[in-house]
Amino acid sequence: MYPQITAKQWAAYARRCARMPAHLGGLIGIQDRRGYMHAVVCYTVDRPFLDGTRIFRLHDLILAHLPGQTLGLALAACADQLATEFGCTGITVDLPAAANAAQGASTQAMLQLAGFNIAGVKLLRTPAIAGTCAGTSSRYLESTAYQPLVTGGPINQPCSATAPG
Repeated sequence: MYPQITAKQWAAYARRCARMPAHLGGLIGIQDRRGYMHAVVCYTVDRPFLDGTRIFRLHDLILAHLPGQTLGLALAACADQLATEFGCTGITVDLPAAANAAQGASTQAMLQLAGFNIAGVKLLRTPAIAGTCAGTSSRYLESTAYQPLVTGGPINQPCSATAPG
């Protein structure tokens, strides 16, 4: 998934994730009865909404591509268990736009079979390198940026888990 990442960089990243307080984030490892690791997944507990609700977010998935639903169901059961433990109201999974479309499609299909649904699309834009506009300072850009019209009045309000079976 990240061919530019070295084993040393991955180990450093994994150590940082593993040192986080469990209620904020960490790593999930899924292994079979023989001790073979089939998945390593990072998780974070996010509060993306103003009302303070928590979302359990899975990201940076490293999954073995195995036939059947067992791995997806085990991941879903583990995520359910941790999300409940941390008081989360939902579980999201961040899947990168895969360089290998077949690999990305099989991961998405496996997760959908485990009960995950597509709930939206996340778009990413890499910001331009600072200073590419000759003679333009960031203060100038900040002061001339579009400012929305503000009026008075109220605002309108519209794991240790195993796969079942």
